[in-house]
Amino acid sequence: MVATTIANVLQTLQSAVVDILRADVNSLTFTHRDNSTDGTSLSSQHILDGVPTGLQRGEGFPYIIVHTPEMDETWLTLRKQKIELNVHVEIIDRMEQNVRILTDGVRKSMSTNNSVLQSDGYWLFGRRIRTNLNYVFLPGELGMKPVWHMNMFFTFLWTGLR
Repeated sequence: MVATTIANVLQTLQSAVVDILRADVNSLTFTHRDNSTDGTSLSSQHILDGVPTGLQRGEGFPYIIVHTPEMDETWLTLRKQKIELNVHVEIIDRMEQNVRILTDGVRKSMSTNNSVLQSDGYWLFGRRIRTNLNYVFLPGELGMKPVWHMNMFFTFLWTGLR
């Protein structure tokens, strides 16, 4: 495990969140049936730290994408600073019900595995989780098919030495 410092605070948080979700994939697993997919289960390969190429082609669903955190720094003393980090997690699938199931699973996984993040100095900041559900259209073989899209934002606090 890499020690968290000011130089790698973004990368270590993003990696830690991806690792938590991948390790907890069994609690996120579900099986769905629709016109495009029959009995697909979520695996750790569906949890990514970047936008997958299959998304543009409208294949490989569901996706859980953990984006690079946004950072806001405040100096507390000459040597100590407070860093607020916002982690954006996107959940994308062809069925609204599946997106809702995965959203609850991600929220639960982040809550129950919070001690893993605390050991690196990241503190989930008061359960400020904002969600919104919408859908977008991606080109499909038989025209446009709806894709449901959920945005989740987790806010963490990290206090470290310079």
